Amino acid sequence: MSVTVAIDENQGVRIVEDHIEPVPPDRIGFTIEGRMSMTEQLLGRFEGQTLEPSRIRLAVDETTTVEIDLTGKASLRLSSTDVGIESPGVDDLSRGLDACQSSIADPTEATDPRPAILAFTVDGSVVDVPEETLEVVSVTEPSVEALTFSVDDAMKSDGGVPDDVVLELSLLGYGISVHRDGTISVGVLGGSAGLGRR
Repeated sequence: MSVTVAIDENQGVRIVEDHIEPVPPDRIGFTIEGRMSMTEQLLGRFEGQTLEPSRIRLAVDETTTVEIDLTGKASLRLSSTDVGIESPGVDDLSRGLDACQSSIADPTEATDPRPAILAFTVDGSVVDVPEETLEVVSVTEPSVEALTFSVDDAMKSDGGVPDDVVLELSLLGYGISVHRDGTISVGVLGGSAGLGRR
């Protein structure tokens, strides 16, 4: 199963600012700030699971996108994350929760009408980017268009020791841990976690 988080004005993820910087010979650095609508129903689907980044899609211009396979040589590394909870505004509530599209999701399912709005900043890089991909990205001002996760009991990669956590928080009763290699673990309902540990 895979889950794609689409970053689009018409989705539940709203980007305030993003900065994508090619760093030759093989790295793309990024800083992304934005807000994301979350519901208990969404988190419940992933209880006890690990979400592992598998692809990242960059918008190079209005007609061109570049997709980077994170399951191959390229891999995601996070240097820091900062997450806070905001009261949802009218626009956030009306857009619903279309940001996460699951291959097993039933589009007729009702969603929790009371989402929490996460304000977030994420700093990191994609390393070992193929040279031809870096060349395409280097001639424009790209932005992140989508990030796809595979939902498995993921193995931690070499982005730090397996327990290297850049963020832990509790949201809607679920403990969530974000690791340096980009994997996200969603804990059991009612589990506790610390907030903002880096």
